[in-house]
Amino acid sequence: MRIFRRARDTQIAAGVLELLPVGVIVLDTAQRVICWNDWITKTAQINAKNALGKSFLSLFPEIQGSRLEEAIDDALRRGHPTLLSYSLHKSPLPLYREKTGFHTSEESARRLDQAIQIVPVTLPDAARTCVIQISDVTHIRLREEHIRQQANDLRELQQRQQALLHSIPDIAWLKDIEGRYIAVNARFASVYGVPIDAVAGKTDADIDVPCLLENNHASDTLVLEGGVTRRYDEAITDVNGRVTWVETLKVPIYNDQAQLIGLAGVARDITDRKASEERIHFLAHYDSLTELPNRFMLFERLDHLLALARRHDRQIALLFIDLDRFKIINDSMGHNAGDALLKQVAQRLNECGREVDIIARVGGDEFVVALSDVQKIDAVAVIAQKIMRAVARPYHVNGQEIHITPSMGVSVFPKDGDDIVTLVKNADRAMYRVKETGRNGFEFFTPELNARAIDKLTLETGLRLALLRNEFELEYQSLIDLSTGQIVGAEAQIRWHHPEIGLIPPTRFIAIAEESGLIVPIGNWVLNTACAQNRLWQEQGLPCIPIAVNLSAVQLREKTFVSRVSECLAATGLDPCFLDLEITESVIMSDAESTIHMLDELKQLGVLLSVDDFGTGYSSLSYLKRFPIDRLKIDRSFVQDVTTDPNDAAITGAIIAIARQLKLSVVAEGVETLEQVRFLRTQNCDQIQGFYFSQPLSADDFAIHLKRGIRGQRFEDGAFNGNVSTTRTLGVGDHAA
Repeated sequence: MRIFRRARDTQIAAGVLELLPVGVIVLDTAQRVICWNDWITKTAQINAKNALGKSFLSLFPEIQGSRLEEAIDDALRRGHPTLLSYSLHKSPLPLYREKTGFHTSEESARRLDQAIQIVPVTLPDAARTCVIQISDVTHIRLREEHIRQQANDLRELQQRQQALLHSIPDIAWLKDIEGRYIAVNARFASVYGVPIDAVAGKTDADIDVPCLLENNHASDTLVLEGGVTRRYDEAITDVNGRVTWVETLKVPIYNDQAQLIGLAGVARDITDRKASEERIHFLAHYDSLTELPNRFMLFERLDHLLALARRHDRQIALLFIDLDRFKIINDSMGHNAGDALLKQVAQRLNECGREVDIIARVGGDEFVVALSDVQKIDAVAVIAQKIMRAVARPYHVNGQEIHITPSMGVSVFPKDGDDIVTLVKNADRAMYRVKETGRNGFEFFTPELNARAIDKLTLETGLRLALLRNEFELEYQSLIDLSTGQIVGAEAQIRWHHPEIGLIPPTRFIAIAEESGLIVPIGNWVLNTACAQNRLWQEQGLPCIPIAVNLSAVQLREKTFVSRVSECLAATGLDPCFLDLEITESVIMSDAESTIHMLDELKQLGVLLSVDDFGTGYSSLSYLKRFPIDRLKIDRSFVQDVTTDPNDAAITGAIIAIARQLKLSVVAEGVETLEQVRFLRTQNCDQIQGFYFSQPLSADDFAIHLKRGIRGQRFEDGAFNGNVSTTRTLGVGDHAA
């Protein structure tokens, strides 16, 4: 019965052993195998039946001399349990994973990592056995290796990240999901004055750099909580307190499972770019010389100002300012002096304005002042007078005192315009009206000025077509020798036959032609036509007389003018001595030195030169004697009252006397009465011109007039004996008379 029970227990124990996921070997006192389970059979490739009763050492000779052999011996002799752990290649037991037909070269890859526990067991008969439990711990080893590999990979990644960060010349950093710094580069450390090693694991709040927390909190939250990329410009303050502009880029970082684990940030120094952008913005909106708003900025601010004025029913005044004769300063003293003067003018305008006013430079010597919230028009006049006085004060440039005056036009919103363009245009028109009436003043815009501007525009448009349509005509007014009564010359005077308006005298369109530059082609036409006509009269056998042609200041500024005169004479075949070029006194004195050079070149051609309107331009006698001129023409403003105004008589006599001393001939213009003729003869005036003898005539009529001569008419009817005192009415178009 006991034998049966033992056999049954042995069978139960064997069944239990087979269920265990570990290997079990039972040894007797002599270290012979009592049993082992199927796990050992499979891993050791030894059948359990073949192993029963055999020495464990003979089955596994590899354990000889090993720690396992010592542990088994120690358990059987002394009853001490032992736990041994063997990783790959270290366990003496050659146990392998199952694989049919494995080769030796594969053994190392299939050999099990083992944890061996040796437990002594004392039987009831006092015999001692030991149980060896062997567990496959390969998975533990593999997990440990995986962890170690991950740690190594992480270290390598961090090293690569650190190397990458340090290679970036910009400020760069990495943060984890909690906002703690993982790594920063050297640029980060130098800018914020913190050691690289002291930053890792800390948040912006932990680092004693205030601007980090201020600049990063909001954007970090968006990146770390919302997973959005942020790019923006910001100003940062470095450890030395220097403000630097940077372009910051922050991007979220995800792991392999698409989980947000942190962010990467880069901040690039864009201080120079910002400075360039600000400079570009400044140049786009401000005048680089005076630093005042330019036209673009003026219109932008005026747009806002007008919107407020409309909303609150307020008035705005616009003052358009132009500096009188500024070009003379530029030409005579140089552009550097002109620039210095403009800067001083801008400063004075700023001193005259209020904080709410707009002061802008809109052109070379043009400024605009916009006065906001105007309560009374009288207040605008007061400010205009204040500006006039301020601008007119002497300036000191390059050690010289300069005087300059402003001409100013004023328009008022909404009376003179409801938009910016209209207000500026009307103020400009008012300013030009001041220029036309003598400069150095201001004038408010009126509807009449608008009508004048429209008329001016109409005439300018017509002038551009007049030459093409052959609408111009020359008329000729004779010059009479007072001693003989003979026609000794003629002045060519232009007339414009407009197809819609009719006859337009030069007083209406010459100034417009000069402003628009059209005077150059018109002047060339006059010169060519007059020379050709004079040559034709000579070919017809008429007396040879010089023809006078008036020149414009614009023509004289043309560098090719002398060559044009030469070409005209060559083309028409006219002898130069029969061409008289008339230049007004004011034109000559506007730039005397340059004019002298130009007149010398013209004189070398052989033409005659006359000073027209003499007495009105304040000529310097020192200059007058240097001019290579042939005669002076006394302005009609002195001649018309010589018989009634002692001052005009004295001035006329003085001019004739000066001309005599300088060996110049004298022509009196605008002679209309016999009394004037007699006075001029008593003063020994050489020639006279005016309606008393002849109106300007067409080319055909003048040819008849020239052929017949003046003698036998007015000259002999009482010019010297007082029998006739008829006065002719001044006709339309008597420009030169």
